[in-house]
Formats: sequence, C-alpha cells, structure tokens
Amino acid sequence: DAPFVAGAGPKPAGANFYPGDMSKTEFEAFVAAHPELADDFRSQYTLIRRRPEGTLEAVPYHQAFAERLDLAADKLRQRRIRSSNAICSSERKRSSATSTGRATWRGSI
Repeated sequence: DAPFVAGAGPKPAGANFYPGDMSKTEFEAFVAAHPELADDFRSQYTLIRRRPEGTLEAVPYHQAFAERLDLAADKLRQRRIRSSNAICSSERKRSSATSTGRATWRGSI
C-alpha cells in the first residue's frame, strides 16, 4: 500500500472506494438494514459515498466519472470521424458504452 509515485501521499482509508471514516461494520449494518440496495453496494462497479446528511449511497462509476468518460467518448467519436468505415461501427459502440456505463470487460460491446 506504499505509494510508488514520488510526492503521492499514503493510500486513503477505504482506497477512495468507500468513505475514509466508514468501518466494515457500518457497511455491513447498512446493507443488512437496506437489503434492496445490497447488490448496488456490493457491485464492483460502484463507489460508496456519504451524503452531507450522513447517509450512504452507491454511485456507479459511469455517474461518478461522467465528465471524464464523456470526454473519452467524445475523443472516440472524433477518432471515428477520421477513421475508415471498417472500424467506425466498433468505435461508435465503444464510445456509446463508455458514456452510458454499459461497457464490459468481456469485449462484446
């Protein structure tokens, strides 16, 4: 867990996937009290955030990083415009999947 980049601080508690002040006990208690949210809270594609009033929420990556993903999708669309038609369809699907959160690591977009 030591930083490998000069000047980077230590790894934050919860690795920034969870609030730094949240314990495993708090997480498990929240999920037990809200079983309808369990899948979202345990998803490997969400971040857990604490709202200003203190309650927890699961935020999907494609929402948490929407601005960055939209920029990446725009870059893919621009590249598609300049690319040959042979790869246009593939890149159109990839840019759409990137901005909607429907991308998969299995490669079938």
